[in-house]
Amino acid sequence: MPVDTLKRYEVPISLYLGMPQGAHADLTTVSRIGLSFTAVIAEIAQELYPDADVRIEAVDATEGSFGWNTLTRIYLDAKAGILAGARKHPRAGFLTAYVALRILNNAVDWSQDQVMDWLSGKDAPTEIRAMNSADRAAIATDIVNKLKQGVAEQPADAIFREAKRDGVVESVGVTSYRGKRPEVVVHRPSFIVNRTPLESDETHRTRSRVIAATLISPVLAPGERRWKFKTAAGEFGAPIKDVEFIDNVLTGKIDIRLKAGLVLDVDLETTEIFEDGAWQIESRTVNKVYGWHDEPIQGELSGFRAGNIQESEQSDQ
Repeated sequence: MPVDTLKRYEVPISLYLGMPQGAHADLTTVSRIGLSFTAVIAEIAQELYPDADVRIEAVDATEGSFGWNTLTRIYLDAKAGILAGARKHPRAGFLTAYVALRILNNAVDWSQDQVMDWLSGKDAPTEIRAMNSADRAAIATDIVNKLKQGVAEQPADAIFREAKRDGVVESVGVTSYRGKRPEVVVHRPSFIVNRTPLESDETHRTRSRVIAATLISPVLAPGERRWKFKTAAGEFGAPIKDVEFIDNVLTGKIDIRLKAGLVLDVDLETTEIFEDGAWQIESRTVNKVYGWHDEPIQGELSGFRAGNIQESEQSDQ
């Protein structure tokens, strides 16, 4: 996507590892914790901003206990308008709040009131603390609901599993600010490394969402062969079950202007299986193609403009 169509948001997030005066954590432990921390940010960023390009940068590390200081850059379409729900808060540090509470939630399932307290506290981004209580309550509701969905739960638990292996790590916390001890931390006796196993009927799950995916390789033939796409999370293959779209493309009734950079707005269904302590993607299917675009020109499909996806989100505000 052309650079001039993107807006960049920078989100600072710091992971704090509390240790006794003069003590140092094992380098292997710290490295593994850093990788898990990065995985938490990446998974949550992809959940919040599925159509964005996301880059997580290591800024530095802070001595005196230990801090992983990161800066996550979120590149969103500048012409996208107001996004729905939690996704409308990129500047307000929603990502920082979600990452922090995903990790802190290790010790106890946070209630709406507890989340509200954190959003008003010293670890929360300045933009969120400056909001009125109604706006913070809306963000708190989003976070509580998302925590229940289990997004990034496995890499968050891995942080505590690695921390527990090293006897010098006494606490874990997350803050928006570099070089500061968080106000709220999880202490070592509360480290949870193995959550209650899922019931047998929870070993599979299916999720659907509308995303913008860049087309890499089409399949110009009927059948179940997988088209190849790319998003900020990487490349993937999926068959398109939208019979009307496939028929219109193959018969030439519509021209989707096949060329590099073509983006399809699709309803992507993802089926996951719980194996080896984590959710693994089993299959992906495109159930519906709503439109396509080669910014800034929008295409039409069966009277539904790709831009209507954004318009429908705005109407829910």
